[in-house]
Amino acid sequence: MLHVPQEGAVFTGDALCGWNTITGQPGPILPPPEFSNSMSQARGSLARIETIDAPTLYHGHGDPWTGGAAAAAAEARARDTGAT
Repeated sequence: MLHVPQEGAVFTGDALCGWNTITGQPGPILPPPEFSNSMSQARGSLARIETIDAPTLYHGHGDPWTGGAAAAAAEARARDTGAT
């Protein structure tokens, strides 16, 4: 992740996706388990993301999220299927 405070932005890469690359479900969402080496680590990344004070998140896949980092992490948790 790359936080750019002066721009109010964080670049999450594939730690958080703007849409599910398999189902097309819009995000913010965790990467699909099929493309993750460790869903445990992916879920842990949400704890880091939610502490960042940035209104805009840029993902590796999907449109930017402008609802804030904490809300993005909360939404991704709510959509987590628990798959490993």
